[in-house]
Amino acid sequence: DYPQLPQAHFAVAQAAASAGEDTLALAEIRRASQLRPDWEAAVLFEAQILIRKSADDALTLLARYLLQHPEAREVRLNYARMLVTQKRFADARGQFQKLLADYPDSTEVTFAVALLSLQLEDYAVAEANLKRLLDSNYRDKSSVRLYLGQIAEEQKNFSAALRWYGEIGDGEQYLPAQIRYAQVLSKQGKLDAARGHLQKVEARDDQQRVQLILAEAQLLREANQPQAAFDL
Repeated sequence: DYPQLPQAHFAVAQAAASAGEDTLALAEIRRASQLRPDWEAAVLFEAQILIRKSADDALTLLARYLLQHPEAREVRLNYARMLVTQKRFADARGQFQKLLADYPDSTEVTFAVALLSLQLEDYAVAEANLKRLLDSNYRDKSSVRLYLGQIAEEQKNFSAALRWYGEIGDGEQYLPAQIRYAQVLSKQGKLDAARGHLQKVEARDDQQRVQLILAEAQLLREANQPQAAFDL
């Protein structure tokens, strides 16, 4: 009843994709894009269908759209994420950095640029962006501190690593931070202090208790010392 309504073709495309009829879904979503060429939702949905068979085709579609609509934030964000899934990290970081230039207050984009830079071992860029997040309203600052600690470790700045890990309080990242704190102490040749630190950490459940025991055993293995008997 509504052959000229792009939303109608979008709805048919969604139904077809849900039924596993990708050929029909592609035909309908492309018709929706013809009727409304600047519609971001349509190109993103087409990319979702294409990536099931060919990531290259999906990336080509998004890249072509961005040439015509460089201001399309959601398309560029999805394009960058898709580049990450294809392990094209340098290309992905370029897209995220463009997003960061266009949307400097976006904590999501800042965090993505930081993680990609860390993966590419560009520690200066990663550290700068992570520190920006600490001065923002970013919700998960414990994760930011954990990554800053890892950067300090990679650069063998152990005192800074200990400071970052030590600033992480209760929450999801607390236990990983305490384990890494002990590992840094061990790297400094302070095995007894490292073990003592782990033994002072209060486990909230049996799973955490096992993690702490395994972490202490790992310290002993790395130090080539005989493992003591641990009480569960």
